[in-house]
Amino acid sequence: MRSRTLFLLAILMGLITTMLFVFSMKNEQPAASETIEMADVVVAISPIKIDQVITDEMIELREIPLDQKHVSAVKNKEDVIGKLAAAKIEPDEVILLHRLQTKEEQSASLSKKVTDGLRGVSIGLNIVQSITNLVEPEDYVDVIHTVKKKKGTEEIVITKQILSNVRVLAIGQKLTITSDNNEIIEFGEVTLELSPEDSVKIVNAHETGSLHLAIHSRIQK
Repeated sequence: MRSRTLFLLAILMGLITTMLFVFSMKNEQPAASETIEMADVVVAISPIKIDQVITDEMIELREIPLDQKHVSAVKNKEDVIGKLAAAKIEPDEVILLHRLQTKEEQSASLSKKVTDGLRGVSIGLNIVQSITNLVEPEDYVDVIHTVKKKKGTEEIVITKQILSNVRVLAIGQKLTITSDNNEIIEFGEVTLELSPEDSVKIVNAHETGSLHLAIHSRIQK
């Protein structure tokens, strides 16, 4: 009799345990299937250099969980296209507002970068003269001047280095549309940090001939 009672109690306890398990699973089911709220952010899909003009091809919209979205993350591509990168931006990096600046903001901040007693001077360069667009702010360059002069009936070319170890402050860029409607970003001008005397020298050289830059290595020996 007693063994039968224990057997029935065991069955009852098993039923209760099963019901509790099913009940708890039903309560957890909705929580597991809750919809995660998402948000759009603008992400870089290619490396973006400092002071580079950001184009549509460099960025894309992605969805991330809302609770992972940075408060300064940009959510519209229109707020990024045409702006300048205030810092280097890597692929897959979410673009933040403080990493963007307009050309006006860049000009305003440039004065803070110039060493006291020196000047920031901009010169126009083409893609060859700027070393195929490879020069970046904080690089150091030599400035080479080429001028054509007449010697009798002949025209001679005189090339010489007029400045050395010059700090690059900023890069200005322009968007060029080719005949087949492709967009090419080229340097329009380079701003160099010079003494007042060298500022006059480089402006005069720019007006009387052509200028090329020769970049220094950043590797310290």
